Amino acid sequence: MMTARRLTASAVFAVSCLVLASPARCNPAAKAVVASLDEVVEAAAKVSGRSLTPSVRTALAQQLRQAAVRHGDDVLRATQRGGLELAEAAARHGDDVWRFSAMSPGAARSLALHADDLLPAIRRVGPELLELEARHPAIALRATRAFGDDAVRYLAKEVPSSDLPRLVGFAERADSPATRKLLLEAYRRDGPVILKKLDWKVVLATGLSAAMITGAHQVSDGIQDSLTTLASDHPGKVPVAIGALTSPLRTLARTIAVVVGLGILWQFRSQLRRLRAWSVARSKAPPSAKGEQP
Repeated sequence: MMTARRLTASAVFAVSCLVLASPARCNPAAKAVVASLDEVVEAAAKVSGRSLTPSVRTALAQQLRQAAVRHGDDVLRATQRGGLELAEAAARHGDDVWRFSAMSPGAARSLALHADDLLPAIRRVGPELLELEARHPAIALRATRAFGDDAVRYLAKEVPSSDLPRLVGFAERADSPATRKLLLEAYRRDGPVILKKLDWKVVLATGLSAAMITGAHQVSDGIQDSLTTLASDHPGKVPVAIGALTSPLRTLARTIAVVVGLGILWQFRSQLRRLRAWSVARSKAPPSAKGEQP
């Protein structure tokens, strides 16, 4: 008897959910979602710098409630960051906007503003593209154009955010796809060192070539390997070797100092000659002209 009553109660509850067609009435988690919708809508409006009429607020809250039931509360966090444009992008492009923004709320603003370009790339590459965009906004599409889709996972997982702009920037100045591939291989091998060895001013003026990358890598590796071997076999000679490596710089510094010193001395002697000439001319001049300056 009790079992029959429980089954009857469950059936009534299920039917009532279907009749009312409101997931928030049947799902305790959805009730919490509904309670915070007004705050989410307000935050999204602030991000977009817009004010909403009551009817628009109600419609947006309904849209968010349905999306949150399908994809979880991360949809709400994404909307707080993405602004009203995220909901507008979802209206244009469909449920993928909510699904992808819930995966990476940090990329929601980029997705909201550039859904036309980002959505095809995300569908093609995968969620790593979102992770890359969340770490450094506006870099994901540039990275895919520079290094290709296959490199996105490595860039998202292994490359620090501080290196991404320089690495992608160098790749965009490369003279060929082969050079871009060589740059990425050099970074995999050497890390940030290769970025420090490349002269950005030269690359900006002339572009990036394979010879530049190879030269920077060889110089770095050659010096490091030589010092490592010397330290292992003859530790006492390491200071001498370092002194020899820096000797040209010290010589250049001394040369500059000498040139500057000679220039100052020449200026001083020229000024002294002018003063002497003025003094002689003044002594020979009539009394009315002696007040003139050189």
